[in-house]
Amino acid sequence: MSSLVKIFHSPKEVFQRVDEKPNWVLPFLTVILVTFIITAVLLPTVIQPAAAKGVQSKYSDEALERAMKWVSGPRFYTMSLVSVLISTPIQMLAQAGILSLFVLLLHGEVKFPKVLAVTSYSALISVLGGIVKGGIMLAMKTVEVYTNLSLFLPFVEKDTFLYRLLSKVDFFTIWSLVVFGLGLSIVGRIEKNKSYILIFSLWIALILVGSFLGGLGARFSGGR
Repeated sequence: MSSLVKIFHSPKEVFQRVDEKPNWVLPFLTVILVTFIITAVLLPTVIQPAAAKGVQSKYSDEALERAMKWVSGPRFYTMSLVSVLISTPIQMLAQAGILSLFVLLLHGEVKFPKVLAVTSYSALISVLGGIVKGGIMLAMKTVEVYTNLSLFLPFVEKDTFLYRLLSKVDFFTIWSLVVFGLGLSIVGRIEKNKSYILIFSLWIALILVGSFLGGLGARFSGGR
C-alpha cells in the first residue's frame, strides 16, 4: 500500500520492489477505480452540461432536441462510465505489451507482469493530474481546465495544429513519462538513457500523429 504513495516521491524504491516482486494488481485496480470515481463525479456536474452546450451549436430543431436528450440523459452517463471501465485497463495492458516488445528489441529483460506494474504505477501520476484538474473543474464549473503548454500561449487558436500539439504536452504526463522511463530501465535491465529515448520517442510520435489526425477530423467536420 505504501508504494501507492512512494511512487510520487521515491519511484526508484518502488520499482526496485517491483523488480523483486511484480505486484501489479493494486496499482492497476487503483488507477481504474480512481478514474471511474473522477468521471462519475464530473459527468453530471461538468461534462454533460458542456456536451449539451456543444450540441446546441451543431444541431437545430428536432435533431437538437434528440441530441440534448441523449447527452443529458442516464444512458450517456452510464455508457461513459462503462467506457472508462473498459478503456482504462485496455490502455494500460496495451502500453505494457507494446513496451515489452520494444524492450525485447533493445535486448532487455522482458517479464510482462513487471512491465505492467511499471505501467500501472506510472499511470498513478496521470491520475493525480486528473484529480487536480477535476477539482478545478468542479470549482469553476467548466471543462476548460489545462495543465499543459497551451497555458503559456493563450493567443494560439484552438483549431490550429500548434495548439493541438501544445495541449498534448501536459505537465503531469511529462512527470509520468520520466517515472515510466526510470521504472522500465530497472525492470527491463536496459540503460536509463535508452529507456528515456524509447519512452519519449513513442510519446512524441503519438502526439504528432494525434495532432495531425485531430486536424483532419476538424477539417472534415467543418466541411459538412
